[in-house]
Amino acid sequence: MSIKHNYLIITVATLFLFGCSGNSTSAQNSPETQTAEAAQETSNQLIEKKEDAVMQLTGTIRYQDFEGGFYGFVAQNGKKYTLSRLANEYRRDGLVIQITAEPLHGMATTTQFGELLTVHTVKVIDDSKVNNGGNNNVM
Repeated sequence: MSIKHNYLIITVATLFLFGCSGNSTSAQNSPETQTAEAAQETSNQLIEKKEDAVMQLTGTIRYQDFEGGFYGFVAQNGKKYTLSRLANEYRRDGLVIQITAEPLHGMATTTQFGELLTVHTVKVIDDSKVNNGGNNNVM
């Protein structure tokens, strides 16, 4: 082998080694570092949401005749919610209630009716508007 050929091989090998060696900026941008940072940020957001997640809402229970039928909750501000853990006695179309609830993240429903909430407490505000002609069967 010629000296030029050996010199070329050494130069390419040296460039390859320096190119493959990491420095501190590439380590900070590695997929593992980005994933860990994203997980920490998500964890921090969940902690922040958990602290103020419990809410009090007033609205009306409405029977929805799709996806097999279910009772949805329409708050006074017009927002729609699907309620988890709503006791059967409150599943009456037209019933106005006040609930204490918190968002239930990471769950999917077939209702596609607003945000999913886990109900903690229920207070009946007005039962005079209950639709007795509608579907008031307990589910």
